[in-house]
Amino acid sequence: MSGYMKERLPNLLSAVLSIALGLFALIQSRNYDVGELRNMGPGYFPIICAIALIGLGVLLFIVSLQSPPSAFGDERPSIKSVLLIGASLLAFAILIDDYGLFPAIFAAVLLSTFASDNRNILRSILLSFLTAAGCVVIFVYLLALPIKVFAL
Repeated sequence: MSGYMKERLPNLLSAVLSIALGLFALIQSRNYDVGELRNMGPGYFPIICAIALIGLGVLLFIVSLQSPPSAFGDERPSIKSVLLIGASLLAFAILIDDYGLFPAIFAAVLLSTFASDNRNILRSILLSFLTAAGCVVIFVYLLALPIKVFAL
């Protein structure tokens, strides 16, 4: 492999992965009814997102061939940070059904804030509360999704 391509390999691989994911989503959503712009079917949004993902992947591929290679640092995330982010996802998955949207998002955001080196318990609690409250307003009240806010 030439040095030119080898230096750009991470960007090229991410572009190919984006294109592949978009093609997969496009293939999977072809069986859904698309509808029309005034009366969108269940396949309209996934198809639009898949096409956008393919377009962005193609754009990323072209840009990565024309731009200088990306410089990656030697820094790696700490194992503690990786475990905390994984724990936040797991907490959300475990809590959403039994306890509702607000506690699940609150716990997930709270855990993920401790993955940073810049930790502050008061700021973490405030951010968790505001994020959970914002999600409740958006998903439950504005979009009227049938999600329990608190399931006690």
